[in-house]
Amino acid sequence: MIEDLQRLMTAGQPPIERAWIGEERRGWLLRAAQGFTGRANSLLPVGDPGRSLDAAIDIAAAWYRERGLTPLVMLPQPEGADLRQDPLGALLLDRGWTPSPPVLVFTARVAAVADLPVDTSPVASSRKLSKEWFAACGPVAQARPEAARAVMSAPEEQAFLSIGEEGLPRAIARVAFHDGWAGLFGLHVRPAARRAGLARTLTVAAARQARERGIVSMYLQVEKSNAPAIALYQGLGLSLHHHYHYFSYT
Repeated sequence: MIEDLQRLMTAGQPPIERAWIGEERRGWLLRAAQGFTGRANSLLPVGDPGRSLDAAIDIAAAWYRERGLTPLVMLPQPEGADLRQDPLGALLLDRGWTPSPPVLVFTARVAAVADLPVDTSPVASSRKLSKEWFAACGPVAQARPEAARAVMSAPEEQAFLSIGEEGLPRAIARVAFHDGWAGLFGLHVRPAARRAGLARTLTVAAARQARERGIVSMYLQVEKSNAPAIALYQGLGLSLHHHYHYFSYT
């Protein structure tokens, strides 16, 4: 189910701070991480908030403003759904919240990806976030380094993957393991090293790490506008599971 996968995905990119609207673990989850990534700084409205939608959204907006953050709501939907067909989506639109372009969630069976051939670029793996790995992250992480390190280091079981010579890697990715799933995050290839198959190599390496742990399924997220990445993942056999929008209010 979409709701179950969204709850699970929070463990792969966890917030620094969390609270609940409604009953703990059954209500809506408030997440904050000093502005690093939408996932870690948005309301996940999955479950029962224990009050009207209007009241719950008011609580969420106030909670984010108290932390100096733009109120943000992540709304998961099946592919092809209309935002106004969802009661919360319709309410947010009517109240002047602005939806982002969709973000796609792809899933696959680990075994199908792990068996794919790749080039011979050696992939290094570490349980810990190193200075070299972090230095190769994209600009989103570099803009909020303290929060980024806290979020990336939080999952209990994960691997930091890299390709490249000693020093600054040419390509990196992080794969987090939780409850029978592997989540691929932060895949970044340095501009000068792109179009050399490194993203493919890291995705397959992440699946192989998962297989070693007996994990069956994997997921990743990609913006719908990122056509090259979508083509890569579809070529590796991943399929679209659902999408989500971020609603912001300023």
